Amino acid sequence: MCFSRNLVGTETADTETNREDLKRMSDQCLDKLNAKYREPLILYYFVVVLVIVVLVVVLVVVAIAAAPMLMNAMLRTSPHVRLPH
Repeated sequence: MCFSRNLVGTETADTETNREDLKRMSDQCLDKLNAKYREPLILYYFVVVLVIVVLVVVLVVVAIAAAPMLMNAMLRTSPHVRLPH
């Protein structure tokens, strides 16, 4: 039987099990730490995630804003395309 790539998920039972094991182990390790060490690690993780999300949003906004300018520049420099006067 043939399936489209879009219909086949990339998640497997092993992937989900590994993710659960990793979460359980990291929770156990964090629970062993003193609060003065645990809290900065958790906060650092959330700051890194937040920075990545903000960077992605900024890149998308810049790409959307720059697309018309880039298209105009490409059309003006292409010898094969005539712009209407």
